[in-house]
Amino acid sequence: MTAEGLDEDGFIAREGSLGRVQEEFAPVVHYARTLIGEVFGGGGPDSDRQLHSAYLYGSIPRGTAAPGVSDLDLLIALRREPGKDDRSAADELEAAIDSAFPQVNGVGVLLFDLGPWLAAEYAAVHGMKTTRG
Repeated sequence: MTAEGLDEDGFIAREGSLGRVQEEFAPVVHYARTLIGEVFGGGGPDSDRQLHSAYLYGSIPRGTAAPGVSDLDLLIALRREPGKDDRSAADELEAAIDSAFPQVNGVGVLLFDLGPWLAAEYAAVHGMKTTRG
């Protein structure tokens, strides 16, 4: 990895993975994954559900988290612009995870939508058609 966070091919380098999640944080990650699916829905690329994807980042997927010190960082990509109800759902998700797992020192959920340009790019890369403009 270069100093700019890019790999030798110029792509953004992944600094973590589920394989690096420490044993004491594995239940937290599993619970978060389950709740995200329940709260924001799931489904394949042609689904009309709002969840596009979710990402775990920070010290937990790097394998450097400290129980009681590290927080859980989540980024949730929706197929449409997040609204007040989505933010409320994310706040409830944060509170549920935080109260269920004392080894996590807070939960942060960032919400964003793909936007028409990113949705079209995603569709093109994956050989799909999109109706978003």
